[in-house]
Amino acid sequence: MALATLADVKAHLGIPSNNTTQDAALTADLAGAAAWVAETARANGVQLEESKDYIELLDGQDSHRLFTSLRPIQKVTEVRMDNNDDPLWDDDSIVDAALYRVYGPLGLLKKETRWTEGFQNIKIKYDAGYATGANQLAQVKTGVCMLTAHLHGVAGKEGLSSEKIGNYSYTTAEAQKVPGLMLLLGSIISPPVMY
Repeated sequence: MALATLADVKAHLGIPSNNTTQDAALTADLAGAAAWVAETARANGVQLEESKDYIELLDGQDSHRLFTSLRPIQKVTEVRMDNNDDPLWDDDSIVDAALYRVYGPLGLLKKETRWTEGFQNIKIKYDAGYATGANQLAQVKTGVCMLTAHLHGVAGKEGLSSEKIGNYSYTTAEAQKVPGLMLLLGSIISPPVMY
């Protein structure tokens, strides 16, 4: 699933769809913007797609908290925990859903008692990502369009930094310099805040 399309970017910039003179440059800028947003999200465990099923083996840390590698969690189908470092995943290993609470946006399962310590002794089946048509996906699309516009130079030159020394020159466009971008995307693609 594309985070934004060329048509989305052109609509954001007010460029008529039949005007193709900037398509090649916009496509390149869109690829860079989408890659930055996707990589930033992925590095923070955020699944910027519609919800999909995952099976994950996790290490018990003798803690009340268990974090999945992806968030947000839409639902947990099953959790199994083996208590003796030899995962057999028999029916006795199923953890009753009443014993833990799911904090979806954080990718967190929290128990009153501790998750047993062990190497890959917890197996979780869950859905991670966003519901179809979720507001967060629309925000991501807008953010990618904003960053693409900035990279393309349409959003104003004040966010660009450049230097030229002889025949060598460079230009950078940092996402943090795009007005409102991190305000729009920060809560979606940034690491969760833990209290």
